[in-house]
Amino acid sequence: MHQGKNSSEVNIHQEVHGVPTTQKVVLNAVLHTKMHECVDGARHLVMDNRYQCPQLAALLLKRYDIYSTGTSRLGRLGWDKSYFNLKKKQPKGTMQLMVDKTNGVLCAQWVDSKVVQCISTKINTKVGVVSRQTGQQKEPIPCPEAIIDYQENMCGVDKGDHI
Repeated sequence: MHQGKNSSEVNIHQEVHGVPTTQKVVLNAVLHTKMHECVDGARHLVMDNRYQCPQLAALLLKRYDIYSTGTSRLGRLGWDKSYFNLKKKQPKGTMQLMVDKTNGVLCAQWVDSKVVQCISTKINTKVGVVSRQTGQQKEPIPCPEAIIDYQENMCGVDKGDHI
């Protein structure tokens, strides 16, 4: 759904004028589809790292009552880089979790074959187990359940990036 920069704000909902481009895309889609007006209470967006960031997650939850989960790039505003500083060379399963109770946002960082950052407003600080291939063996490694939830619900979100 990426529409690129749109400085003239054509077809952009007036509520999101001036918002950063990647956040604007998501908020514009939410407002134009009237997702925030859905009364069944089952609103949960799953996004890849192009869109998800702590500010967007907090905004969707606080203003529109929409939960979100997604991977995020480390360089995004809102990441505490002094705390989230894991490196790829650390053992698989190493993780950092932080919850912002004021904004209702969980930030997680986890080492797999690379370092994965995840943001979720479905606060779950439990740690689950995933299987990872190491040579000929599959071995269980700990993983934040927020990341497991993302992987189970991403469907084609990240799959399109692999093409």
